Amino acid sequence: MGKMKTYEIGDSRLSKSKITGMRTGKGGILFLEKDVFCRRIFLPALVAEKKGHRWGRLHLEYELSEEAVCRVWAFAADEKEAVEACFEDAEASERKLLFEREGHLCGVNCQDMLLYELCGKYLWILIEVSGSSGGVLRNIRVEGIGDSFLNTFPEIYREEGGFLHRYLSVFSTLYQDFQREIDEVHKWLDLDTAPRQFLYQYAEWLGMELDGEFLEEELLRELVKNAYALNRIKGTREAVSRLVEMVLSKEAVIVERGLLQVKLEEEEKEVYNRLYGDSPQDVTVLVQCDGQEKEKARLLFLLKQFKPVRTRLSLVFLSEQSRMDSYCYMDRNAKLYQASEASIDRGAVMDSYYIR
Repeated sequence: MGKMKTYEIGDSRLSKSKITGMRTGKGGILFLEKDVFCRRIFLPALVAEKKGHRWGRLHLEYELSEEAVCRVWAFAADEKEAVEACFEDAEASERKLLFEREGHLCGVNCQDMLLYELCGKYLWILIEVSGSSGGVLRNIRVEGIGDSFLNTFPEIYREEGGFLHRYLSVFSTLYQDFQREIDEVHKWLDLDTAPRQFLYQYAEWLGMELDGEFLEEELLRELVKNAYALNRIKGTREAVSRLVEMVLSKEAVIVERGLLQVKLEEEEKEVYNRLYGDSPQDVTVLVQCDGQEKEKARLLFLLKQFKPVRTRLSLVFLSEQSRMDSYCYMDRNAKLYQASEASIDRGAVMDSYYIR
């Protein structure tokens, strides 16, 4: 049946489009601006190999509110210059009128639209979304040929746009979607393009427990990519240090209680034991950042998977301090004492501020 030519509406094509009420994101995604009732995107012309080309199917995925309406118009012609001259000089509303008069309304709130009625070397598409709520448009693509099955029938049955043609398009669409998945199956094994649910399985194969949706996708991919290297140094200071750097982009200071071979007075020993533990198996990881409890919990969960056996791990986020006998270090987070009043939503700590 031949390889289907598909026109992907990616980042490069979107950058050349005329957009109103939308903003572009990575991977050919369009975000609808809120409090704007009518948004439009006018895509630059798609070019077929020859004149009189009959176009196939337009695919569009979206996430819209119930009251939103998505309309798609398309227009095909063999001459480009004259048509684009009209579009260039027209405003957004006038351009829509041209599409309504000369083009074809493909569908309303549809994700798959047949373009069999459109013939021409060049194809222009206008997408309009009305409604004040936000939303997302993604995976916009046009298939270059109309049907994969019609040409397998005798010529007497090949009526373009007829009942049999449209009936076969149902099965042709299923076939093309399956073929597309088969052609892209190699992406499932690429850690940069694999679906998120696959990454959890790969992590499990590599001995990491990352289930639970507690990691951002970018960080999840980074951890799976480095899982083999981390497993080679599992149970070492380097593994703990590299994990902290990957998750927080901060340098960690690791204090092993068993290596603190210093003679201490009884009072000093009490402080050391309170800060760094009282047994040789205690390890304290110090990170200078203002982390939240959620960040601390997820990092500790990851560190416990790579810490040395039988060690008791403690994670401390260093904030600015001026108190003696606490996690206060002159070359890192020490500050002069300055009394201040506590206030809500400003990161106030109960033992560092006073209320009057």
